[in-house]
Amino acid sequence: MVRRGRKRKRDPYHTSFDRLSIYPKMTKPSEDTGRRLKPGDIIRVRLTGVDDEGRPLGTFQRYKVIVNGIEKFEPGETVQVRVVSVHGLTVVGQAITRRE
Repeated sequence: MVRRGRKRKRDPYHTSFDRLSIYPKMTKPSEDTGRRLKPGDIIRVRLTGVDDEGRPLGTFQRYKVIVNGIEKFEPGETVQVRVVSVHGLTVVGQAITRRE
């Protein structure tokens, strides 16, 4: 004999009024509303550290950026980077110019 779980009954005292409203749903602005990066985009990145392989790391908006093409750098240095590939929130880029 196969036992099945109880059916969940809907609670009549808790109703989603958003479903019944003629007005659009009010939401808080989130960080995800920023622009999405694509290969070929040029961004300005402030270098903050080094990863396990010795490549410079930086951040741009919510992305973690790995920069190729720089041998020596100072933390806090600003670099223009051309995006090579995007994997979720990790970006791999090629350094174009350096600025202090």
